[in-house]
Amino acid sequence: DQALEMLCLAEMLTRPDIASSFQASATPARGFLRSLVHAGLGTYYRLRLKPRVAAQFLEQAADGHARWAHPAVLMNLSAAYTLLRKSDKALGCVNRAVLALRSAAGRLCGESLDDVQKACRAAE
Repeated sequence: DQALEMLCLAEMLTRPDIASSFQASATPARGFLRSLVHAGLGTYYRLRLKPRVAAQFLEQAADGHARWAHPAVLMNLSAAYTLLRKSDKALGCVNRAVLALRSAAGRLCGESLDDVQKACRAAE
């Protein structure tokens, strides 16, 4: 599969020891790119219904330097945990994603129950 080959090549090239061979280990973007590669591999394996391998790569991505992609990585990790029937971990990832979005965007809903209900109706 061509997508897997490209992701594996990118994963190999972002390893610190390999990157140092072409003077790229100190590049600030290397950690971010490595997190994105791990997220891509995790998503690939989740779509191939291999949730254990997917969770391993997505955990690495979530613990890495994913920056603005972090909530999406957490949602993919939640989906992998759901396939593994680990609902407590899946819910924990969703909570972390919501907190990450909230810290980036500010308050998601108003204070009152009416505001929450309006937001729920708008999402339907």
